[in-house]
Amino acid sequence: MKKIPECIKSQNKGFEASLTIPHEEAFLNAFISIAKKGIAEWERTKTVEEKEG
Repeated sequence: MKKIPECIKSQNKGFEASLTIPHEEAFLNAFISIAKKGIAEWERTKTVEEKEG
């Protein structure tokens, strides 16, 4: 196994720490709304393709 550089380890620690900060809920809500929009858009294009096809 390759040795992981310290800079990557420290970035990962920072990332893990940021997940426990209260803003994670706001981040999750934003992520979920983006995902819902993406799914809705995909559903819409799928039905358009079915109608045209």
